[in-house]
Amino acid sequence: MRHMIIVLFLVIGTSITWGDMDFKNKNVWMQLLNDEKYNLLDKKLTRLQEEYEKNPATERNLLWSLLSFENSDPSLENKLEVWVEKKGNSIFPHLVLAMYHSHLGWLSRGTRWSKDTTSQQFAKMKAHFRKANDELKWVIDKNPRVSIAYAMLLSVTQSKKQINRYYKEGLQNNPLSSVIRTSFLSHLLPKWGGSFEEIKILLEKTRMLYKQNPALVIQEGFLEYAKGDKAFTSGSKTAYEDALKYLNKAITKSTYSKYLNRRAEVHRYMKNYDKSLEDYSQILSNLPQDVDALKGKGKVYYIQNHYDLALDSLNQALMYDKMNPFALQTRGYVYYQMKKKDKALMDLLDSLVYGYEHYKTHEYIGYIYLYHKKNYRLAAESLKTSIELGNDDINAWYLVASAQWHNRDCEFVKSAEMYAKKCKTIGTCKQKKLDWAIKSAAYAKKSICHQ
Repeated sequence: MRHMIIVLFLVIGTSITWGDMDFKNKNVWMQLLNDEKYNLLDKKLTRLQEEYEKNPATERNLLWSLLSFENSDPSLENKLEVWVEKKGNSIFPHLVLAMYHSHLGWLSRGTRWSKDTTSQQFAKMKAHFRKANDELKWVIDKNPRVSIAYAMLLSVTQSKKQINRYYKEGLQNNPLSSVIRTSFLSHLLPKWGGSFEEIKILLEKTRMLYKQNPALVIQEGFLEYAKGDKAFTSGSKTAYEDALKYLNKAITKSTYSKYLNRRAEVHRYMKNYDKSLEDYSQILSNLPQDVDALKGKGKVYYIQNHYDLALDSLNQALMYDKMNPFALQTRGYVYYQMKKKDKALMDLLDSLVYGYEHYKTHEYIGYIYLYHKKNYRLAAESLKTSIELGNDDINAWYLVASAQWHNRDCEFVKSAEMYAKKCKTIGTCKQKKLDWAIKSAAYAKKSICHQ
């Protein structure tokens, strides 16, 4: 997935404050919005923008503040639209609304490869990106020095021609911007048609500007990260080991949350759970509200069966990104294992709101409907959706057949026959289940399902 949201490039650093206000504290910014303190929001954000225009090294101060609104809370859209209505001539409500829709677009897209992503997901993604695009163009027309708007345009634009245009235009107006460059770097990853050579050239050109803007050093390690990314997705027998080698090199150059998050993920796949937790904890020691790190940490705790610790991390992640489908999905699994099936079902259903589809989600929903709700129709529908999304567990067909049989649905015959067919091909089914499927299907065809 071509996910280039600029939050991923935040450098780990010390907390930045302005008076009694911590720029990285999302609660503070959200409280101002909830209290409808539009003039104060405008004043503080305008000052940050003006500081950046005088000193490009302060650019991420504004970015940290704006990321507070990268939250999938459904109620947030209306609040942002009221802000736009009340302060329509200000760039900031438009910029924040764009960030909101950009975030929802990427959540709708999910993380699976294009071939495994549904048309509904793509449709929702594009709808959100169109809204973000409109707002960002308005902002740039108003003030082309808003570098973050260009970085976001690079994130939501699919056309290579447009990407190059926004990158060139963005640097013409913001020659020392770090967020524009880091956003553009993701387009240069080999999996999106770029190359290591292009990345190397861009990094070398940017190094000549370090004295003018020390913040540009955040790019260091990206070439190694790119090589690690390619290794990670290569599918080779040594994919994780190779990825880890490159990521270690990247992190010796810079402890970006992006690099640490990816290394933590690699450690998780390698079952190096303690090392994975160490990386997530390193991120959270400097960015305690980082949603990616919080949900990643929750995932590791879930795998380790530390359900209370998992809930603590996931609850925090959802505090700052209320409908994050990945956090909701994992918390649903946790509740399921804790035998809190009603809460599990609510989270798993909520994880589907923004179009994120995963076969495991529907599988667990099917289990709950089948075994605990006794709603056999919905159980069969959920389990069939799980199969359609790539669930290749042969037992899924048995459960579909079982649910349809309980519901007196003659589709049961086709499902039972499919299960029997796969059993004969694979040869790993329990004989008792196979006998039931064959005999029940044969009986149904002769009686109630006879045509």
